[in-house]
Amino acid sequence: MRNKWSYSIRTALNCYILLSGAHVEGPFISPEKKGCHPKQHIRGFGSDPVKAIQKKVTNCFRYMSDHGVLVSLGHSTAGLVAGERGVAAGARSITHLFNAMQSYHHRDPCLIGLLTSKMLGNRTMYYGIISDGIHTHDSALRLAHRTNPEGLIVITDAIAALGMGDGVHKLGDCVVNVRGLNAILEGTNTTAGSVASMPYCIRHLAKAARCPLEEALICATEKPATLLGIDRKGVISLGSDADLVLINENVDVLATYIAGKLVYANEQYVVNVTILFYQLGMCSVAILFISDNMVNLLGDYIGGDQHAKMVVMATIALIFIMGTNMFTEMRVVSAFALVSSVFFIIGATVIMQFTIRIQILPVENKLETPEAFLAPNGVLPTTMIICTCFMTALGFYGYTGFGDKIAPTITTNVPKEGLYSTINVFLMLQSMLGHSIAMYVVFDMFFNGFRRKFTARFPNCPKFCVDKGFRVFWVMITYLMAVLIPKLEIMIPLVGVTSGTLCALVYPPIFEMITFWTDWKGLLTYRERMCKIALNCFVICVGFFAIGAGLYTNGLAIYQSFSVDF
Repeated sequence: MRNKWSYSIRTALNCYILLSGAHVEGPFISPEKKGCHPKQHIRGFGSDPVKAIQKKVTNCFRYMSDHGVLVSLGHSTAGLVAGERGVAAGARSITHLFNAMQSYHHRDPCLIGLLTSKMLGNRTMYYGIISDGIHTHDSALRLAHRTNPEGLIVITDAIAALGMGDGVHKLGDCVVNVRGLNAILEGTNTTAGSVASMPYCIRHLAKAARCPLEEALICATEKPATLLGIDRKGVISLGSDADLVLINENVDVLATYIAGKLVYANEQYVVNVTILFYQLGMCSVAILFISDNMVNLLGDYIGGDQHAKMVVMATIALIFIMGTNMFTEMRVVSAFALVSSVFFIIGATVIMQFTIRIQILPVENKLETPEAFLAPNGVLPTTMIICTCFMTALGFYGYTGFGDKIAPTITTNVPKEGLYSTINVFLMLQSMLGHSIAMYVVFDMFFNGFRRKFTARFPNCPKFCVDKGFRVFWVMITYLMAVLIPKLEIMIPLVGVTSGTLCALVYPPIFEMITFWTDWKGLLTYRERMCKIALNCFVICVGFFAIGAGLYTNGLAIYQSFSVDF
């Protein structure tokens, strides 16, 4: 244990982290209120616990307080009188209020009653509270906030499983099952700490206690600093510590400075822009697919060249697509998804049957067992194998059936009659509804930030105009992308080779090295660490090579296509 503590402290110092202290619970805690602490590590008070407590605890509190240790009360069945004695002896706070303590009773409010104890006088009784919505009910959060708002300190009670996703994790000698925000000791119903982040707890407190976000933020920053007697942080002034955390309006951490040195910067914007381009590209592909099939079915009824027909059909499709993208509620979008899936299943099945006949007769976090998702025969590998086989068979039989005359979309090769024309209509409807589903990702990721900044600059602009204008703008972008590069066989690989490759081959190894770099230094041998770094660098190089080659090939194809057309 001593070696682990020493390693943690050395690692923190090497990362420019100056520790303000450590929170320690036990070993003298009530077994009835032990929480997830292993019972075998709890120490007793000898053969005469009452005598031992009366003689030693008060002096112990005073001794620790005199030596800079902050004494906090918790994990106890103590009543209010005992709690008041502890406060008189030097205790200054309560550990995770409501959790691991006796419930409030009208005859003996126990430790919870310290919030309104008369013996406090003008002093503030500070108390930590886990505002994750799991440990403490929203009603209890409101009750504590209204009773003693001055002493409320937001804590997470987070364990090492924070940010590691659902699954089975270790907590010392214990096994913890994490599902969503619930961390439960295996084989019990006991909550084993939290997996909620501090930004989440701050936002949840503001929502549950119905207090301003600024007040909730103070409960997580200024108040704990005041309790600890820290006055050199949290102020931008000469002589103060240059330890700063930059956040946005949603309390998401953007950057962290320690001793004036940037130690963390949120690079999510690079990933978000990549996802944005990918989604826009897929939506423009949907418009191209619809317009190509409309030209194939109705092109003979209008004049002009192929590009002019495509623009006309894309404009007609835009009218309906614009309408489906105006819905803001997820239940409406999910209905679109259900309908589009039915159209796709019907259409893809018939197209598949046609291409086979003319030649040779021819869905992790919601699972009950998340660990099976990536298993060798799990959900993801099985799904990918089935989809790969289906798409490979469709391409093989399609090319074998039509040869060099195969079109960018095989739906334009099938006969323009009867059932096949109906199927094409179904697939076009599926693509139209699928456009709104893909654009929902863009709206969900970017609209809140856009709305905050736009309304701050133009406060008198109606919310309806802001919402619909934002949606119209991005739908028009997908329309312009389709019109400017009206080649389905170019647009699909262009999107895949850039955004797809970045998300698949470049970002994952970079993020893995950033996330686990420190852990690798402590847990892996030098050779194992070098092997992991070499493998990740190799994958990154392959990704950038694929992007370069793909961009060159697609650029050349675009140039040749426009040279022929014009």
